[in-house]
Amino acid sequence: MDYSDKYGFGYQLSDDSIGVSFNDGTKLILLPDLYGLLYLERGGKETYYTIDFFPSDLQKKVKFLDYIQQYMKENLLKVWFYTYTTFKFSKFHIAFLQLLKIPSFI
Repeated sequence: MDYSDKYGFGYQLSDDSIGVSFNDGTKLILLPDLYGLLYLERGGKETYYTIDFFPSDLQKKVKFLDYIQQYMKENLLKVWFYTYTTFKFSKFHIAFLQLLKIPSFI
């Protein structure tokens, strides 16, 4: 999600972590457990927090990260479901999905 004109750029990685690269050069990542936070300062210093315990000066960034996380949860799942249910699978695709252990193809 590109909010770079105001805040920064939000993204979700394949490991299910969700992050924001802020306009001020910092980054905040919600780890796949949806509890841990990784804060990267401009100079590269990494600091770990949790969603329950973080410095008050990160409040707005954590709130924006939560917004990104909610958006990704609601909208990326819809895109996956639409693609998954409307795509005609070939034998190759089905074999590949079985190899990946996608539940409905096992």
